[in-house]
Amino acid sequence: MKPLTKHTCLREIAGMYSILQPFSTRASIAGVRRGLQVLLISAVVGLSFPDASQAEGPIDNTSNTINDTTDDHETYGFRSGSFLVAPIPFKNPTIGAGLALGAGYLFKFDEASKTSHVALGAMLSDNGTNGIGAATSLAWNNNRWILDATVAEAEAFYDLYVGGVPVALRQEGSLFKASLLYGVTPHFFFGPEVRYLDTTVGLDGPGFLPPGLVPDSKLTLGNFGLVTRYDTRDDSLYPRLGVYLDSAILGGWTIEGIAKEYARGFINFALYRSIGDRTVFASQLSTCAASSDTPFFDQCALGKEDSFRGFSTTQYYDDRSLSLQLEIRRKLGTRLGLVAFAGAGMTGPDYASLDLGGVHAAGGLGVRFQLTKKFETDFSIDVSYNDEDEEIVYIYVGQRF
Repeated sequence: MKPLTKHTCLREIAGMYSILQPFSTRASIAGVRRGLQVLLISAVVGLSFPDASQAEGPIDNTSNTINDTTDDHETYGFRSGSFLVAPIPFKNPTIGAGLALGAGYLFKFDEASKTSHVALGAMLSDNGTNGIGAATSLAWNNNRWILDATVAEAEAFYDLYVGGVPVALRQEGSLFKASLLYGVTPHFFFGPEVRYLDTTVGLDGPGFLPPGLVPDSKLTLGNFGLVTRYDTRDDSLYPRLGVYLDSAILGGWTIEGIAKEYARGFINFALYRSIGDRTVFASQLSTCAASSDTPFFDQCALGKEDSFRGFSTTQYYDDRSLSLQLEIRRKLGTRLGLVAFAGAGMTGPDYASLDLGGVHAAGGLGVRFQLTKKFETDFSIDVSYNDEDEEIVYIYVGQRF
């Protein structure tokens, strides 16, 4: 089945996580590190440019019924967690509509550590994109140590915009990624990250790849680098106060395929402030830089590390990117909530030339429904409108940032 083009369908991402994010140098890390939802779709979409699923927690949904498996008494340890099973419909601008199936377990090792999880997932979209994967994020010893790991295999069909013209591609890949962070202080963490990626890219149909994509058509890559985080949020799933800085500098080299050596890095800085008892203001400033020999699927893109809503991650990408997003989150009751968001971003070959391609803007409204009593994990539906008069729907679990 052909990939969806910019004019034939909206992009929705629904509940699988970012396991399918193989091709982005790194899946977004916020809070529980995208439980199930990100566990899959991103890997798939990730096979190209993971744009979404920047969510942070799995759904507590069994047989289409949301069931809380915990009471209000806060306990800690692996045995005191919540088992989560979720069939999640999704829709996103890159791979279309489909269904993600996932199972996960959320728990806290101790009071001071962030929420840990282990998750499995699989997904299939109406354009043929499919994938399977597993992910875990473990925090222990009062957040002194944080281990994140993802393994995934996916086949993705998508349109890559080359010179503004959509090119239908099919990409297959296998991914392993892991990082181990050490807490120097209760708020500052750093540590190594490694990634192994084996990927093949071809046209979805007859013809020849554009010359610029040929060097990246069959590669086995290794990446190694340093990850740093500064986190003062009061909660990793639904922050009301604090800041979160997530950054990485990674080097890449070819294990098999055309010889390449490249480097890329990014910084996401998010700020959260409460306005009264029920309203939160959230903002995120993001930037990314990649060297000239970076494979197209590892380049900087709107909607990739920054979780920008409004455009396909395969539409605006280059060696540099810069974006700003603002969001108002309002709780209407115990479980229901609304959000309003807006953002603007740019991409270009260098920071001095970011404005050559223009500023790309989008905004919209969303609905939230909290899925469990113990963990403030939301089922999210966002409708975005961009400055190209396009409407795009996103369905996922957790917050975008």
